[in-house]
Amino acid sequence: MSQKISVIIVDDSVVYRNIIREVLSSDEEIEVVSQAVNGRLALPRIKHYKPDILILDQEMPEMTGLETLEVVRRDFPEVGVLMFSSHTVEGAKVTIKALEMGALDFITKPQSLE
Repeated sequence: MSQKISVIIVDDSVVYRNIIREVLSSDEEIEVVSQAVNGRLALPRIKHYKPDILILDQEMPEMTGLETLEVVRRDFPEVGVLMFSSHTVEGAKVTIKALEMGALDFITKPQSLE
């Protein structure tokens, strides 16, 4: 078997972090190496773990997803970034900006976990 795809999940919602971790962990080719509640806490983890993929929420306290994406693109250009959000205050503008900044994709979270 080849090396696993390493992933860091960054979301201020413990519920969404756990759901994403469980879904990804069900694939034997993916390993969730770390999680963080915001971009500020994620940056040293990215430096330490050097993940293949960063799954990044947009709306977080202290450092938004776009702010985090800007630093990741500058300091860790080899890391693929997948952004997601339940809703954004600025909607499509944020999605377009994230893609222009180098996010691989921007996915909308479901409004309800049911």
